[in-house]
Amino acid sequence: MFTVTFYSYKGGVGRTLALANVAQRLSRKGKSVFMIDFDLEAPGLASFFPLDDPNPSGIVEYVSAFTETGVVPQLQEYVRTVQPPADGSGPIYLMRAGRRNAEYQKMLAHLNWKEFYSNQHGFLFVENLKGSIEAEYSPDYVLVDSRTGLTDVSGICTIQLPNAVVFLFGLNDQNLEGISKIYKSVTDNKLNKPIETLLVATPVPDLPGRADLKEERLAKAKRLLGRDVDLTLPYSPFVAFSETIVPPDSGTHLGELYDTLSTRIIELNKADVLTLLKEARRLRAEGDPEQAMMKFKDILDTYPSAPEVWTQYGIFLRSTRDSEGALEAFTKAIDLKGDCSNLAELAITNLLLKREKDAGLLFKKFLESSRKPRQIMMYTDMLAARKEYDAAISGYIRVLELCSDDHLAALRPLTGLGSLYMARRDPERAVPFYEKAVSIQPTNLSATFNLGYALHLIGRSKDALPLLSKAVSVFEQVPARLSPSQRANVEQAIGNAYLILGDYEKARTHLIAAIEASKAVSSRTIYSSVRYEEIPASTFREETHGLLRSAEGRIVEIQGTSGI
Repeated sequence: MFTVTFYSYKGGVGRTLALANVAQRLSRKGKSVFMIDFDLEAPGLASFFPLDDPNPSGIVEYVSAFTETGVVPQLQEYVRTVQPPADGSGPIYLMRAGRRNAEYQKMLAHLNWKEFYSNQHGFLFVENLKGSIEAEYSPDYVLVDSRTGLTDVSGICTIQLPNAVVFLFGLNDQNLEGISKIYKSVTDNKLNKPIETLLVATPVPDLPGRADLKEERLAKAKRLLGRDVDLTLPYSPFVAFSETIVPPDSGTHLGELYDTLSTRIIELNKADVLTLLKEARRLRAEGDPEQAMMKFKDILDTYPSAPEVWTQYGIFLRSTRDSEGALEAFTKAIDLKGDCSNLAELAITNLLLKREKDAGLLFKKFLESSRKPRQIMMYTDMLAARKEYDAAISGYIRVLELCSDDHLAALRPLTGLGSLYMARRDPERAVPFYEKAVSIQPTNLSATFNLGYALHLIGRSKDALPLLSKAVSVFEQVPARLSPSQRANVEQAIGNAYLILGDYEKARTHLIAAIEASKAVSSRTIYSSVRYEEIPASTFREETHGLLRSAEGRIVEIQGTSGI
């Protein structure tokens, strides 16, 4: 059981919002979550998790019952299940602040925390609460919503209860000066208790043209806190209007940052199986498969019934070319009711073993089981890279079905389908997908170029040339910060566009730039804008040199004509 307190010095920074979103994400990862609303004066967690019992007892009644009788009451009477376990998600429990009625206010007014700790064994009572939560509910994570400011309750929440504290604060002076005091009281606490911390600036507005102001405030935060801010959450007008759970893997910027915050919290918990697995993957990535194998076996000994362990072990075994062992591991994960992604992993492993029929059936079953567009995209992209075109086409179509109400989310599978048909040398079938992509996002460089190029290949020059002209115009707005591989691909595409448009000097310039960029590519392959597949860097240069010779030949031809 790993306890995390969410604390803010001032209200209005989205503390409860962050906790609720983290709870959902931890649950989605299969974690059991127990939430405590310790913001007794202004409780808010229940707004995110409607209950069948609209007004259950909570912390205030639980403590009051003890102070009146001297007997610790049964915890279950004060806790509600707000989300039962289902489909690989863990349960979420909530211990509210208490009933929202006059009796609650009366009890709260009579609660003197200093006296409670001095004369009524308050410290031991809170320790007993921690033990009861673990004994009765065995949660992986306890998330505590703390009261703001400098209070006795905030001390309980930030020092006695947690293993870690997430500090949420605005970047104004009041927030920074207040949070710095509490931060120091936690890191240098009188109990000498090691407490992990995360610093989260929120809500940080996006001010075009004033990035310097944001950096200035972050620099002041660093001076006061003695370290960098770990994460910044943006201001979102949508969550300002209602209590909102931003869906995990939603693709929104705020959603991605809540995903990141959840991951960072898990990383603080050194006993979490996901943290242990990350360490095993690190050992493998650093070229130490023997140590990685030992780490995996230790984790399996500790968590033999955790499907995610068997999944990661299977991926590791496959990376060591033990495909048969990987099949057994993925099958074990499925038997333990692991995520349906294991079906996709089995499909990919069967492809390595040249068992194409089995792979196709497994991937089809995966597509029928998964409702996660990002997950399907990841495996579909892998199959596309392996030139398993039929399976990849079915994968992209499945994503389109799941994203029928989200046009922007449909952009990637549409361009993916177009590129698969281009790779199959069937530009005519690629055109409708690219047309749909351009209609969704007219300024998308990739979709615009690809549609123009596909139309050019099927002889529709009248339609192709305006699109290619638009592509080179959009290119001027492309950020300079591209990786060498991306730069090589884009420069080749733009050079080819200029070649088709008849501007051979510019074509020459961009094709040379593509060749130069390709020399700095550390990976072995580069995506070809001509073949629509990853090709060896040396082959990419040969291909681009071929285009360059065409451009230079035309330049010489024109110069020769001009000289006559």
